[in-house]
Amino acid sequence: MPYSEDTRRSLSEVLASYTARDVLLINVPSRWYRPIPALYPITTEHLLQAENDFQLLGDQDHEPNHGLLLLCSVLRENLISFDLLDLHTLCYLSKYLDLGLDIDSIYISVIQRVNPRIIAFSSMLPNFPFAVRLATLSKEALPDTTLIIGGAATVDIHHVLSTCIFDFAVIGESEISFPLLIRHVLTPSSDLLLSDISNIAYLNTNKQLHTT
Repeated sequence: MPYSEDTRRSLSEVLASYTARDVLLINVPSRWYRPIPALYPITTEHLLQAENDFQLLGDQDHEPNHGLLLLCSVLRENLISFDLLDLHTLCYLSKYLDLGLDIDSIYISVIQRVNPRIIAFSSMLPNFPFAVRLATLSKEALPDTTLIIGGAATVDIHHVLSTCIFDFAVIGESEISFPLLIRHVLTPSSDLLLSDISNIAYLNTNKQLHTT
C-alpha cells in the first residue's frame, strides 16, 4: 500500500539518520515473528493482547525503552556521536498500519549507511532471540563492528555470551560503565583498560567468561 504523509513522518522518527556515527543504539523489537507460548506463556499473553488491540502496554518489554534514552543523554554528555534505531516502534507501526515492512532489509540498510564502529542492543529475555538475529545480520554486513548487548537479558550472562556473537555485555545499570566501554573500543591505545571498567562481561581468547 502507498505510504501516507503521516506514515512517512512516523517512520522518519524511528529510522536512523544518513549520517555516519560511532555508536548505533538498537531498541530490539518485542514481537517480530509468531510468539512461542511454550517458552514465554505470560509474556505471550500480553503480546497477543497488544497485537489484537494495537496497543503498546506499559510495564512489559514492549513499553518505551527509557534506559536507551538515558544512554543517549550520557553519550551526548561524553561527546560521542551516536544514533538510535527504535526497531520496536518500527515493527509496531508496520503492524498497526499494515505496511508489511521487511525489517531485515531496513535494518541492514540503516547500519550500512550509518556505518557505526559499535552497535549496542538493548534486550530483555523474551526478545533476546531477536537480538541474536540482528547481531548476526550485523556481523555479516559489518564484520569489523563491535557488538554490545545490554538490558535485562544480561541477568543470564552465561546464556547471553554463549552465542559468541556479542563482543561485550553490560550488566545492570550502565550509565557509567557503558560510555567507558565505548571509549575503550574507540580508542584502544588509551590507558583505559577493560579491568578498569566495572559491570561488563566478555569472553577471553580462550572463550571463557570474564566479568569485572
